[in-house]
Amino acid sequence: MTRPFFNQAAIAILAIALSACTTLRPVAGTPAELQRGLAAGTLLKTGDHVLIQTKDGRSHEFAVTRLTADRVEGKGESVSFDTIEWIDKRHVSGGRVAAIVGVTIGAVITVGILVVLHELHPTYSGN
Repeated sequence: MTRPFFNQAAIAILAIALSACTTLRPVAGTPAELQRGLAAGTLLKTGDHVLIQTKDGRSHEFAVTRLTADRVEGKGESVSFDTIEWIDKRHVSGGRVAAIVGVTIGAVITVGILVVLHELHPTYSGN
C-alpha cells in the first residue's frame, strides 16, 4: 500500500466521522414565537443549516443564505415566516469533533509507523 492511499483513507474516515458530530435540534417556541424571533433576527443567521416544517406539512432542509423581513431563504428555498410550524437547527458537538480528530490522527500516525517499519524490515510481522 502506498502513502497516497493512507492519505485518502484518512481524509475519508475523518469526513465521515465529522459528519456524525452534527445533530438537528429543535428551536424552542410556538409558531408565533418563532415568527417574532425570526423577524427580530435572534433565531437564525446566514450559514445556519435548518430543517423547517411548514403548516402545510412540507419539509425544507437548507443552509440559510439570507434572512429578509418576512422570509428565510436558502439555495432554491424561500420560506415565509408565517407558514413555519417548527424549526430544527444543526449543531456541531465540539467535544465529539476533538475526540474524533484526535483518534483519527493517532490511527494515521500508528499506520504510518507500521508502514515504515514494514519497509525497513519486510519480514517483520509484529509477533
